[in-house]
Formats: sequence, structure tokens, C-alpha cells
Amino acid sequence: MSAPNPIPPDHQIADGRQNASNGQAGHEHHEGEIPANLPQVGTGKVLVATVVFVALLAAMFLIGHIPHSKREAMINEEAQARKDDKVVVQVVYPKRQEAGSQITLPGDVRALQEASLLPRANGYLKKLNVDIGDSVKKDQVLAEIDTPEVDAQLLQARAAVGTAQMPTVGSSLIFRARARSLAPSRACNHSV
Repeated sequence: MSAPNPIPPDHQIADGRQNASNGQAGHEHHEGEIPANLPQVGTGKVLVATVVFVALLAAMFLIGHIPHSKREAMINEEAQARKDDKVVVQVVYPKRQEAGSQITLPGDVRALQEASLLPRANGYLKKLNVDIGDSVKKDQVLAEIDTPEVDAQLLQARAAVGTAQMPTVGSSLIFRARARSLAPSRACNHSV
């Protein structure tokens, strides 16, 4: 007698072929159909397996819980003992101390403002009276500059002034000489 097919016909093999994969000739099985000749499992075996499984879980729980409980009890005892103890604190009052050691560090000091010193004329440095880092006073001569171009221009200007004054000097001499010669005849009323 065959068992009723629990799988609807639309879920069975589409081409209608029979499944002969179990190797038994004569038994027809469709895919998805539960075979009727499966071995029966007794309830006693299931019950024993369940009890063994629960016992293993309880043993693992106890293996983890017992050390944890001991540690927790020890911590609580230590906390209770410390709760009753007085706290000891060491206090140090601040004191001024002499600066026994000095620290020398490299550094660079720069002014907030820097002034560029420039000569009024082009030339060559003839004499340097101060050096970098020296203290200076107001109106102190810092350096002397040799200015050959300016000196040449000054000599040229003096020569031009002398040349310009020469006709006036000569004309005044001529005028005086002429006035002296005319003085006895009273032709000139300028006093010489």
C-alpha cells in the first residue's frame, strides 16, 4: 500500500519521469515524497539525549560561575576592609627655592624695527668707527666715506665759481684804475 503523496502535482518532476535514485527497482518515488520505510526513533533515546545535553549545559555553567562568584566575594571583602580604613595622604607645602641651576639656551634677539643706514652720496668706506653689536650715542660718527666722484664735482663747481667771478674782479679793477686817472680832472664824481 503506498502512502498518499503530500506534494502537489505541480511541484513534482515536470517531465513525469520516475525517480529511481535509491537503487530499489519496483518502488516508485517522486521527488519531495517522504519514504514510508524510514526507521522509527524511540522516545527513550530522545529523552536520554536531552537529559545529557541539559547536564552538560549545567556543568559548563557551574564551571564558569563558581570562579566568578569566588572573585566577586573576594573583591567585596577587600572593598569592605578598605571602607573602614582611614585614607592616608601625604601633603607637601610649596616653598620658594633659590635658583640653584641656570639654563643656558640658544636664542636670537631681533629688534621690532630695523633702520637701514644709507649714505647721502655714493662712495667707498674709508673708516669704520663701530661694529655690529656696539653701543652708539646720538651724533656719533659711525663711518667715513671716501667720495671721489663728489669731490671731483666739488672741485669743478669751485672752478666754475672762480671763473664766473673773474670778469667782475677784473672789471672792478679796471673801473678803479680809470676812476683814479680821471679823478684829477674831476670828470668822475665817484670817490675812489
